[in-house]
Amino acid sequence: MLWGVPDRHVVPRAARRVVGPRIGFACLALMAACSPQSAADAVLRQAAGSVVQPIVEGWMQPAQAEGVTRCLLDAAQPDELRALAQDVGTMGGTRPRAGVLTLGSRPAARACIGAAGLPQIPGAL
Repeated sequence: MLWGVPDRHVVPRAARRVVGPRIGFACLALMAACSPQSAADAVLRQAAGSVVQPIVEGWMQPAQAEGVTRCLLDAAQPDELRALAQDVGTMGGTRPRAGVLTLGSRPAARACIGAAGLPQIPGAL
């Protein structure tokens, strides 16, 4: 008996030798799929989204703004995402608003917004 657990619940050594390496290999494969770069990109996208969404909510309902924000972030280049992410906590402003209008005028963003049945951004040509 080990810590009050009857011996019949203890995993036999032979099973531990087979299962242990398989679990370790599965964990290693999962960790390899999550690279530091993809994690950094996800954080950058989330930070940029926290700047873009409140600006877009000024033009439409929050539920619509969420979909439009997703389309804008998909159309953005990495350097544009970095520029938007730098404005976290600035409550709008001229530079982030201009960036959102620029993204909203891109054909890819306009197509994504239209395909989702969402309203286009006013002022984005």
